Amino acid sequence: MWDGDSLAYDQAPAVVAALQAAGVDVVDTSDVGQRLTPYDDGRDPLARIVDGFDNAPADQPVDLVVHQLTVWDAGADPAVQLAALENLAALTAARGARLVLVTAPVVIPSLSAPGTDDLVANAQRVAAASDGQVVVLDQSSVLGDEFVEDLDGDGVPERKPDGVHVCPSGAARVAAWLIPELALRFSGIEAVAPSTWVEGAWTLDPRFDDPPGACMAR
Repeated sequence: MWDGDSLAYDQAPAVVAALQAAGVDVVDTSDVGQRLTPYDDGRDPLARIVDGFDNAPADQPVDLVVHQLTVWDAGADPAVQLAALENLAALTAARGARLVLVTAPVVIPSLSAPGTDDLVANAQRVAAASDGQVVVLDQSSVLGDEFVEDLDGDGVPERKPDGVHVCPSGAARVAAWLIPELALRFSGIEAVAPSTWVEGAWTLDPRFDDPPGACMAR
């Protein structure tokens, strides 16, 4: 299961394509505004993940949840962050799955949440207490240590001009990093060459043209 907010949602087409190329079936529960800490309207923040478990094929139950930490949770009180992460870890364990918590790519300073360091520290705290059932992966260097739209100057942007989200090239970089990291730690995932999936139809997903022209070559 791949989970997270709009940043993870933009990465999802590449992550799903790469995992499928690695022989893994994927449930994608990422979406705009998703979080682990409580919503103001009282919705259960874990409902989508429960649905992901429940809607998986009976002969292929979810055995690994990969959740990318969100800016929405980074803005919460550290104690609330910790409780939310503990709730997610308890849910995945109760369902017989392991949990990977992935740090999020850097965004522009004006949109960064001041509690990001607390959220990462709390993720590491949950992992340390999990007897290996929870793993934290740090992707801070995958898209750079500061927000840059075109990382290699080739005219093809990795990031959208909003200072947060990713284009196909950025999503591909995340997926190309993530799948080998998972393959090192979990059986049943094969680290395949990016050439087997990187030019697939996923690159034409409409989310990469939201807003229009956001990912056009410059």
